[in-house]
Amino acid sequence: MGHKLSMSESARFVMPVIAENAFTVSVSLIYSAVTGAISAGSLAAATVGNQAMNMISALFAALSTGSAILTARLTGKQDEDAASRTVEQTLLLTPVLSVLATAIMLASSSFIIRLLMPGAEGEFLQEGSLYFRVILLSVPFTIMMNASAGMLRAAGQLRGVLVGNEVV
Repeated sequence: MGHKLSMSESARFVMPVIAENAFTVSVSLIYSAVTGAISAGSLAAATVGNQAMNMISALFAALSTGSAILTARLTGKQDEDAASRTVEQTLLLTPVLSVLATAIMLASSSFIIRLLMPGAEGEFLQEGSLYFRVILLSVPFTIMMNASAGMLRAAGQLRGVLVGNEVV
């Protein structure tokens, strides 16, 4: 129980996560620069839509994190059957819940954007609602990717997470 990780062992675990986060932030910055080059209104609409998406992602992160903790614990105990069942349940529950959340958000997208931007002009509300609806279509895929990455990390397969994120 008293094993303490050395600096090189810690770096081996931390560096892939840092690399993944740096890559994700870089893509977001490039995306913002491209959107901002279109117009200030499109950048503002994208920013509001992205904040709503961040809220959805945060809600699903609870499911993913809880499942990853269980998977890591069971993997550490070398209980492969229970770890496998946890992964299976997560990967079955995640698409169902994410499609349901997407349907609800699509149905109420105009209301949500109007709620987030109460003083915005009509054209801006239309742009924001359209952008929000388009990015909502990616929710099930994004949530599945995040859940799968969490399961791979929990099972100690860090290289698979990095390769998967680079492909996407």
